[in-house]
Amino acid sequence: MPQARSGNAKLAAVITEAGMSHAEVARAFVRVAKESNAPEFAGVGRSHVSEGV
Repeated sequence: MPQARSGNAKLAAVITEAGMSHAEVARAFVRVAKESNAPEFAGVGRSHVSEGV
């Protein structure tokens, strides 16, 4: 039986401290990915952030 996945408490704390929604974090991530010439990350969305938290 697979183990239940626990959330990333540190990531959740940083997002909360920044006062950002998961959608805002995703948009910022995509912006930085584009600025860094990393188009493979341009498809990151709110659900990806939510899954990581």
